[in-house]
Amino acid sequence: MDVRLKEVEQRLSDRRITLEVDKTASNWLGEHGYDPAYGARPLNRLIQKKLLNPLARLLIDGGIRTGETVKVTVTKQPSGQEELEVKRNHPPGTPPKADEHHLIKEGMSPIGEEEQAEADRENGKE
Repeated sequence: MDVRLKEVEQRLSDRRITLEVDKTASNWLGEHGYDPAYGARPLNRLIQKKLLNPLARLLIDGGIRTGETVKVTVTKQPSGQEELEVKRNHPPGTPPKADEHHLIKEGMSPIGEEEQAEADRENGKE
């Protein structure tokens, strides 16, 4: 499971996003991602469904932005069942603060290109 979470962190590194999975979430993934017949194979599908898909939605709607930390925990649903939760950092539709504009570019290009564009703007090469 730790190997899979490291892979997710690597995928997020181009946007300088770090992944913070608490112990309860880690245990939850371990319990729900293992099947005696298939071993840890279901873990990949579980990480895709419960971590990557919600994370992608938050990246698209601005709930998580470049340079931030993604917090993953387990919450108890009204039904009493525990569920993995990727925490939102910003309400939907909230515009970035003035000091965040240099991190954001239309199309969400990798951070390296953003830094180059910012440097070009500062040097009058735009």
